[in-house]
Amino acid sequence: MLPDDIRLNQLVEIEYLIDSDTVEYLPSRVEGKSDQYLYLAVPIRRGELVPLRIGSNIKVVFTAKKKTYAFETKITNRHRDPIPVLEVEKPSQLIKIQRRSYVRLPANLDVTFTILPDEAEYKGITLDISAGGALILTKAHLEKGQLLNFKLNLPKRESIYCKAKVLRIIHKAKNSTEENKIAIQFINLRESKEDQIFNYIFEKQREWIQKGLLME
Repeated sequence: MLPDDIRLNQLVEIEYLIDSDTVEYLPSRVEGKSDQYLYLAVPIRRGELVPLRIGSNIKVVFTAKKKTYAFETKITNRHRDPIPVLEVEKPSQLIKIQRRSYVRLPANLDVTFTILPDEAEYKGITLDISAGGALILTKAHLEKGQLLNFKLNLPKRESIYCKAKVLRIIHKAKNSTEENKIAIQFINLRESKEDQIFNYIFEKQREWIQKGLLME
């Protein structure tokens, strides 16, 4: 894949180095392009548009045609009209990589699942989601490593059906009034479904800005 093949509305993640030990993964999208530049939607951190500085170096990661690519670039300018965007240098080449990072969004979404190989169905709710997994609350008693048939209900979108794995037990209920807090990982989720979740995260953040729930 060549840099000129990057399409408008391509969902991307911006990797931004906060300090020598901390990297943030921020959702964005290609809003425009020219011969020299790409224009990326300004990402959001903790409810505010991230004021990435002109001259900052960033890494951009995206998935296309079932492959993940990355490139390093520099922010050359910022524009606010018609929407806030970062102007970045168009890369001379793309690097194919193996891993994809996942931006998380606080969200309360209904989920249902069965614990393989059983067929009993359980319910829960997400505390946050990403294209790679979710943090859920549920009355079901799960153990690390268990495999699930998992259904995630995305508002105004098709539900996501996939296999999932219990990664961690964050909190184990001590009585019948408490719920278990469980971190799960999606397994072999198709690229189209990853993009569906990622797009929901991106659009939800923009919706919150328009409603004044997030600050510009």
